[in-house]
Amino acid sequence: LQDSGVDLVSAASKLAATSEFPDLSATILESIRERYFDLVSKNNVQFAAPTRSVIELRGALDPRWESIAIEHIAHGLPPIENASPVAARPRPDQRLNIVIPGRIQAGKGQKLLLAALDELTQVAHITLLGTGKNGEAFFGSNGVNVITEYPRSGLADTLREIGPDMAILLSVVPETFSYTLSEMWAMGIPVMATRLGSFAERITDGQTGWLVDPEPAAITERLAMLSQSRDQITQVRSALTHVVESTPEQMLKAYEALCPVGTPLQVGASGASDLWQVQASSSAWLESAAQAALRRTEQALDSAHKEIKGRTNWALDTEKALAEEQQRRIEWVASLEKEQERLSSIIREQLLSLDEYGRQFDQLRKDFDQLQETHDQVLASSSWRITRPFRVARRTARNFMHSRAWNPLRWPLLVSGLVRNLATTGLRGTLMRMQYQGYQAPKAEHAVMVPEEIGDPSPPTRIACADRPLVSIIIPVFNQWVYTAACLRSLAEARCYTRFEVIVVDDASSDGSHEHLKQVEGVKTIRNEHNAGFIDSCNRGAEQARGDYIVLLNNDTRVTDGWLDALVNTFRELPKAGLVGSKLVYPDGRLQECGGIVFSDGYGWNFGRGDQPDNPQYEFTRDADYCSGASIMVDAGLFKELGGLDTHYRPAYYEDTDLAFRVRAAGRRVLVQPRSVVIHYEGITSGTDTDRGIKQHQVSNREKFLERWQTALADQPDRIEDPGNNALVRKARDHHLQGRVLIIDATTPEPDQDSGSLRLINIMRCFVDLGYGVSFFAENHAHSGRYTRELQLLGVETWYEPWLESNHDFLRRHGPEFSLVMVSRHYVASNFLSMIRKHCPDAAFVFDTVDLHYLREKRLAELEDSATLKAVARQTRRSELSVIEDSDAVLVVSPAEVEVLAEDAPGAEVHVLSNVHEVPGQRRGFDERSDLFFVGGYQHPPNIDAMVWFVGSIWPLIHAQMPEVCFHLIGSKAPEAVRELKGDGVFFHGFVEDLDQYLDGCRLAVAPLRYGAGVKGKVNMSMAHGQPVVATPVAIEGTHAEHDKDVLVAESEQDFADQVVRLYRDKELWNQLSRNGVENVKNHFSLDAARHSIEDLLNKLGLA
Repeated sequence: LQDSGVDLVSAASKLAATSEFPDLSATILESIRERYFDLVSKNNVQFAAPTRSVIELRGALDPRWESIAIEHIAHGLPPIENASPVAARPRPDQRLNIVIPGRIQAGKGQKLLLAALDELTQVAHITLLGTGKNGEAFFGSNGVNVITEYPRSGLADTLREIGPDMAILLSVVPETFSYTLSEMWAMGIPVMATRLGSFAERITDGQTGWLVDPEPAAITERLAMLSQSRDQITQVRSALTHVVESTPEQMLKAYEALCPVGTPLQVGASGASDLWQVQASSSAWLESAAQAALRRTEQALDSAHKEIKGRTNWALDTEKALAEEQQRRIEWVASLEKEQERLSSIIREQLLSLDEYGRQFDQLRKDFDQLQETHDQVLASSSWRITRPFRVARRTARNFMHSRAWNPLRWPLLVSGLVRNLATTGLRGTLMRMQYQGYQAPKAEHAVMVPEEIGDPSPPTRIACADRPLVSIIIPVFNQWVYTAACLRSLAEARCYTRFEVIVVDDASSDGSHEHLKQVEGVKTIRNEHNAGFIDSCNRGAEQARGDYIVLLNNDTRVTDGWLDALVNTFRELPKAGLVGSKLVYPDGRLQECGGIVFSDGYGWNFGRGDQPDNPQYEFTRDADYCSGASIMVDAGLFKELGGLDTHYRPAYYEDTDLAFRVRAAGRRVLVQPRSVVIHYEGITSGTDTDRGIKQHQVSNREKFLERWQTALADQPDRIEDPGNNALVRKARDHHLQGRVLIIDATTPEPDQDSGSLRLINIMRCFVDLGYGVSFFAENHAHSGRYTRELQLLGVETWYEPWLESNHDFLRRHGPEFSLVMVSRHYVASNFLSMIRKHCPDAAFVFDTVDLHYLREKRLAELEDSATLKAVARQTRRSELSVIEDSDAVLVVSPAEVEVLAEDAPGAEVHVLSNVHEVPGQRRGFDERSDLFFVGGYQHPPNIDAMVWFVGSIWPLIHAQMPEVCFHLIGSKAPEAVRELKGDGVFFHGFVEDLDQYLDGCRLAVAPLRYGAGVKGKVNMSMAHGQPVVATPVAIEGTHAEHDKDVLVAESEQDFADQVVRLYRDKELWNQLSRNGVENVKNHFSLDAARHSIEDLLNKLGLA
């Protein structure tokens, strides 16, 4: 262009060579802009832009552009050598393979990438392609490869080597076109880009690529979603084959149409009077540009000096780092070779063991097949069929006696139960219940411990100690090698899943122990130059310990299967644990100690000494005054913080008792764990005579202990002279408790089977947390296998046969211990009320309704319109209200039941103690879930009715609208009517041990109960996991939940189906119900809420 003799093209060329716009003053830039528009307005100038976003941007910068026509002509992509679609290469680690092409600089998203990098590399491996020098900042980043430069002719081959699933373009300023996007599409690579400039115009989100906001969270969230839904990437990759891009020829043709060749642009000349203004403006412009160029040259020179210095330092640092890294790698390779050799040895031994186990398995399989054959023959025999009536009669008679059916006072209750069973389970189900209800599961037998005869001096060849141990086992040794060898053999042979190391401290033994220990691979040995005693030896071993926990183990012990796992699990389950001791038994099987009692005069007792170790009072986790140092585990950090065993008690005795008191003074708990069983030969090193030898320090150290802990001992019980006075001994054992609570139910709670059991266990947990001891027995006196053991691990003293044969005898012996007795269910409570009043004179009697049975039965009778069931409900009402009348307090699970009892039993002290749940919250979002589910125990008739109704009448309406959705039916003890509910998207799973896959994987739960009472645990449980629920009014009774806020509520079949479909498809509604449901359970059904309710109950009863 020329204007009155001023060559603007030449001026612009000079400016480009000497200046950049940022260095020009605002006045000069404004004069350029105004002169530009002046020329445009006076001449027939044609404009073109590569995208419409550029046209829109110009209009936003200056409104005058809106009146100027601009032609949209897309850029044409020059051919790429060897271009063809690039196939994705799956990675072995299942992460996405991502390429980010182009320069890494501020406008291209450098800061955005740095902010998102850590989360991106969790789901993707990233290759930065053609970054330029700025890519060096990403050298060494985990999960990132950097290619700073590449020739354009090699682009296709480079991308094929990478094999990306997709590309990401992270510009944070609007792109005018992006040739990079065109190149990726030309190679068939899907692209995710920021929603700016031309990207938003060229990419159709979800069809030809993906658009995200230029925020780290938006990028990582979208990429994580694509990682889980890779079929979307495949669909976009397929769609790119239909995307047509402009070619250079097409672009040139469009420009020729806009500005035909051979038609020179005629620019009108300005008047001569304007020439001096143009020249002056140009002169000022050139002068400013020259000054700017000078400044930039000076800055460039200074920058170059700094760059040279920085590169020199970088080279020196790099050389040093490489040398250090090389040395580390040499050491690492050496350690790997050593570890490989160790593991190879273990594998060889395991293979030998595997062969032996294989032979044993084959023999057991043969034995099993023979037994199975015999079993089948017995079942097929005539005698078995002939004697069946006798077996039925025997089982029925047993339960007849157990239910006290001989007592006429119980006949109304039993008859009403018989009618109810016939109505809900039919004749066959009723006959089965008459035989098997109240069946006692056999008590799990303890393994009979038959320790080897001590005398074999041969140690194990090796003990499989870990390089990174969780536990450090410290064994102080002074002579008595045969006992040490037996102890080490037991460590090598006992089943153990915990990583541990063994540190043996040889306290200057003179019997060759040190030489023998050298033969045991894996054991770390420390030798004292002179005999230092038990305390110093233990402390010296602890200094070398690497584990998170320290175990002090006497050498005259033998450990049993699972002993160490049980100790570690106690620390994991009880965070305040500081010291945990094992249950010690004599070699002949008698109990030596299950925790110790310390009296106010400093003397101590081994609790349970000489008794049978499997007596229930020695089978539950509990607090102890101290635990014998023969086998104790201590938190390693706490042990070191306390300074280890106190040398004030050198050489030995009372150091373990003192340690227990110091642990408790530090705010941690001292516990005994009966699941950790250790055989202790006792007194092998030190003897048992307190008048001579090292044992005499037991007497002198008691005086030291008494002097130090005089204040604390004032709170300990007085010494008991008669060890046979079991009542006083148990009172001394429990002296630290707020009181002891007895809980009785029909059977042992099974928390994975029904919500009532889960509630009861959590109530026990709350009592324990509040400082109460809890005793429990089931009316059937059964040991229920793992369910009983779980209660004992929780800290509940659980009684069962043969230790509990008579309710009267048990309450007569232990009744005075209890400050509160809680009995669940009216048909159980009615059997115990008079006994409890007689034998527990100081105990408050609390009746736990579980739910109001008569209210549930009344609703069933109304639903079925059955006169017989109405009569049964009236009988249950009389029985239940009779128990309520005689109780000191009544527990119900919902405010609705409070209202019922306010009318039916106006004088009763009624408290709400509802379902109790842990609240994990939402762990998966809406898009990560699918399907519906229901869970319930089918020994509960309302659940049977709910599923028959839902699958038969509601599910077809849902399935017709959402045929891709499945319904999962879960629960134990299902009758045939429920087991047959499958097909058309319905799947019956029966009992499922772990519900998390359904609570976190299904989009919603349904609770279509038509009758019942109380609060439904299934509803609470789903809400606690952030899983929305569609329910009937009966199902949400007492949950404090509101329709359209916490849950969706429907009553008719069509409405229920419509609400399910609505919730399943509405993400916003789903998220609202999920959030509110979690908060609802936190506020009303959490462990904290239950503790507050129990505290209120105790206050009302005067027990707080």
